[in-house]
Amino acid sequence: MELLRIKTCRIYVSRSSLPCLWGFPLGLGHHLSRFILLKMKFLATALCLAASALALPAPTEVVTELVQRQTANQITDQYLFSITLPAFTVHRNARDPATLIWDSDGCTSSPDNPFGFPFTPACHRHDFGYRNYKNQNRFTDAGKASIDSNFKTE
Repeated sequence: MELLRIKTCRIYVSRSSLPCLWGFPLGLGHHLSRFILLKMKFLATALCLAASALALPAPTEVVTELVQRQTANQITDQYLFSITLPAFTVHRNARDPATLIWDSDGCTSSPDNPFGFPFTPACHRHDFGYRNYKNQNRFTDAGKASIDSNFKTE
């Protein structure tokens, strides 16, 4: 599809009337219509490419959009089973994302640091799993077993 149609015309310029036009040396009998048409097509193409480039999203916008497309279920599973406990703690402290449930009562009926081993971060992740799985209507026997198993390995 051609965006721009130009009616061609022939222009003849004598050497004495105009020595140079758009960097094209002119002499007696030179035909400019083809040269002007090529210049205009080039400019039209360049403008189309520039407009297309401006319409593309910036790389950071693409990354942000991908993160936003993740569902709460996907993020919950990622934070429960795929990232390290220290990385989970960073997300928990930042409440990132705010749409998930981050509250915890720690290690409900057991000591927080038995024999000097800090259980509290693992308890936070365990509570995170229980609360979010319940909120997402995924708290089944299999889901509970996965969360409990992950807690025992931590």
